[in-house]
Amino acid sequence: MKNYLYSIVNVFSKVANTSLLFLVIINVVSKELFGLFSYYQALTLMLLVFIDYGFNLYMAKELTLNPRHNQKLVSQVITIKLIASVGIVAFIGLGTILKVIYSPSLLFLVLIIGIINSLIATYGVLYRNYGQFGSEALISFSMTIVSIGVLFISGNVISNLSILLLPFILFKFLHLFVMTWSLKKIMRTSHFNPKLFEFRQAKNLIRRNFSYALHLTIGTLYFQIDTLVLKQLDSLDAVAEYTAAFKLIGIILVGTEVINNVLIPKFVRLKETKPTSYLNGIGKAKKMIIYSSVAIISLFLVISAFLTNFIFPKGFESTNDLLIILSFMVYFRFISTIPGIVITIENMQKYRTNIAILGLTANTILSIILVPFLSYYGAAISSLVSAVLIWLAYERLLKRKGF
Repeated sequence: MKNYLYSIVNVFSKVANTSLLFLVIINVVSKELFGLFSYYQALTLMLLVFIDYGFNLYMAKELTLNPRHNQKLVSQVITIKLIASVGIVAFIGLGTILKVIYSPSLLFLVLIIGIINSLIATYGVLYRNYGQFGSEALISFSMTIVSIGVLFISGNVISNLSILLLPFILFKFLHLFVMTWSLKKIMRTSHFNPKLFEFRQAKNLIRRNFSYALHLTIGTLYFQIDTLVLKQLDSLDAVAEYTAAFKLIGIILVGTEVINNVLIPKFVRLKETKPTSYLNGIGKAKKMIIYSSVAIISLFLVISAFLTNFIFPKGFESTNDLLIILSFMVYFRFISTIPGIVITIENMQKYRTNIAILGLTANTILSIILVPFLSYYGAAISSLVSAVLIWLAYERLLKRKGF
């Protein structure tokens, strides 16, 4: 239970940090510029696929099963991420030289935030693997409190978006530094030694991790395709409205990450030591999530009208209606969490990838059909339908496998 609370603090701090950045930006810049920032974040998340490559999910499992190889694996992963980051930055630089990117400085800044977050997430896996949930939570919470203060002060005196992002990036760097320093103090090692990097082993690691990377790629496209379609078939204003609603209800989705962070290591150990407890734990977790998600979403909808009027400026009145549609999508995301964890632990990534392709295909086709007629409502409906399809496919797969 203690680990749940620590994980909630940690993940909520991360979401609050990003959400408050959006909150400050949405009240400082024009609606169109906020839409451009949101669009660039979607593009950045797609580019980060080549950096993250599903390594964090892979590490959460492998570090638990093979603790003796922790430093070697972490050194390989971080080095690969740094090399990939340089490649992505060079790619954006080439686009800037060719003048095919609008406002490249903004895209660079958003990309830097994404790269730092990726490295922070990698060290977060290590903290949780060593049971240091409290230390990770304390660092994340402290950094969030400080950056929130800086953001609100900056938002009141700075109207230029690029300049506004600079102090936020500075504190992201500080967050990463504190995590590496603290881990070294706790575990007597930073777990990163570039001398341990070997090209042949890195190549083998990339090949072994391909199924995780493929699933991450499909999942990222699945979650960002609606934003891309809105930008191409509607407008940046539509992207702004949709992002505002999604960021607000995304606070609830903190729960799905908390569940993954706590239960993946726990269920991996139970499967190895107490198979019966592992199966019983799956059933109990599914029931708990069904009841708790309904309660949380219902409470959120009750207070959502007050929140939108208080948080968002004029011109975002449609977010209340969007939140109702998206809340149903969030419910199906919640109840898909435990099936997704089981599929990961049971090495059924091939099936999970096929299911993700189903969700992506449905979301893409429906968005292209509905967005020209219903704008952001069409995007929300597409997300809901695809979430239902994914949940149904997960449940059918696990039933076939005897779970």
